[in-house]
Amino acid sequence: MEIEGFSKAFHYHLQWKSQFKKFIDGKGDFDIAEISPEGCSFGKWLCSDEIRQNASTLEIQELVSIHDDLHDTAQRVYDLKILGQDNEARQALGKIDKYSMQLSSLLTTLKLITTLP
Repeated sequence: MEIEGFSKAFHYHLQWKSQFKKFIDGKGDFDIAEISPEGCSFGKWLCSDEIRQNASTLEIQELVSIHDDLHDTAQRVYDLKILGQDNEARQALGKIDKYSMQLSSLLTTLKLITTLP
């Protein structure tokens, strides 16, 4: 797999996170379909042949686990926002940042592993 594939995937995640944060801050819309792990572009990439052919099962399982946890948290944050609990929703966004850092770290590791001879 080319390094650009990992960078592209993380870019998808960053776009999703930015749009989600704008929604929570009341500055934009958010497509509810993207709350599910399979509904966002990163999730679609994660399920693609591109990643499955080039990463070990263990690495994929770890990515899927982190990504699922991120989306579980996003669902809770979204629900808080819809219930009008804006302060609580903003506070819970910190967990999404934690998962985002974990995704970044794992993708960096995968870049290195898949490019080694």
